[in-house]
Amino acid sequence: MVEIPLDRQQFARRLKQARISAEKSAPDVAAHLEMKVKAFYHWETGVALPDVLRFKAMARFYGVNPDLILSGAMRKQFTEELEMAIARLDVKDARRLEAVMRAHLGMDALPVVVKGKTGTNPP
Repeated sequence: MVEIPLDRQQFARRLKQARISAEKSAPDVAAHLEMKVKAFYHWETGVALPDVLRFKAMARFYGVNPDLILSGAMRKQFTEELEMAIARLDVKDARRLEAVMRAHLGMDALPVVVKGKTGTNPP
């Protein structure tokens, strides 16, 4: 068995990122899993961990393989989608989006593509 070193906070961030990528709300996911929203939020904040069966059901609801969430591969896919979305924005909107993404997803440095320029903006 391969052990994936993962701390509780990393796992919580990945759960939230997977939900956002799947364009699901926390109340919708909680309802699908037949649980209270507060308990679901505990997963996304690292207060508690989901059991294996609910984790698998959640990943299926998001339309992803559970291994993608565990491995962090969702972040790469999400980052690529974010780059494409930012490329379509003007500079002012891109900077506003950057700030929101940093605040809500804990992403320290976001790849930025604005008006044909590519790079990473430091926090």
